Amino acid sequence: MKYEYNYRFTVLREIKTSHIYQIRPGKKNYLFEIRTRFIVKKTDGVYQIIDSEMYGTELHGVEESDVSKIFENKLIYRLEEYYMSKEEIDKFKHMSLVFAKQVEADPEYNLSDTISLVGNIEVCTIQKDNQTVEEFMGRAIRTDRMLPLYLKPYTNFTRGKPYVREPLLFLLGLPRTRFDDFDEGLAPVNPCEICLQVHTIGDVITVMPCCSHAFHAQCVVRRLLKTNQCPSCSSRAYDPKVVFTRIW
Repeated sequence: MKYEYNYRFTVLREIKTSHIYQIRPGKKNYLFEIRTRFIVKKTDGVYQIIDSEMYGTELHGVEESDVSKIFENKLIYRLEEYYMSKEEIDKFKHMSLVFAKQVEADPEYNLSDTISLVGNIEVCTIQKDNQTVEEFMGRAIRTDRMLPLYLKPYTNFTRGKPYVREPLLFLLGLPRTRFDDFDEGLAPVNPCEICLQVHTIGDVITVMPCCSHAFHAQCVVRRLLKTNQCPSCSSRAYDPKVVFTRIW
């Protein structure tokens, strides 16, 4: 698959009250939201928006160290799921820093205690000449092919979304390997038994530590939120009394 990324930055005048942020009274607060549109480009040149998502975090300063910290600790895991390379992530981080510095220096925002910066991302999956429409659309990047956003407790979401804490230690600790990063001869050959699709380049694979069965990472995480058993052999993946506690 081939992907393209486009970025645009804006400033919001009003803070959405439906979002959960930690505002520091008496200090300059920056909120950094990511708004992503997932787009497909077909061989006939037609663009189509197929999905979108939004998430964000607090940014308590616009120095390079501040921006690097939120990328490394809070954002990079999601950007990697957009199949961004390290160079592409560094490019977006640099553009974010430059924009934040520009806003900080703008007299228009001097009297504002809280400024909401928005990084708009377009993730475009491009159809190859030899791909059928069905194969292409089935492999396009979109939210249901990634880990659920709410697995990250420090990312801010609209109120009412499930807020899961304890399963993080297990679910986020599961091994995740891109199909094209497997050593020759070691890549899984059988289809994912959850979605029934074969593994291919661009997929992120989880090999279960308890039994070595392989699934698409996003498929097995969603299944393990409902059960502690391997979908293939029913081996116990974790002890629900230890790691499965929901906080709503």
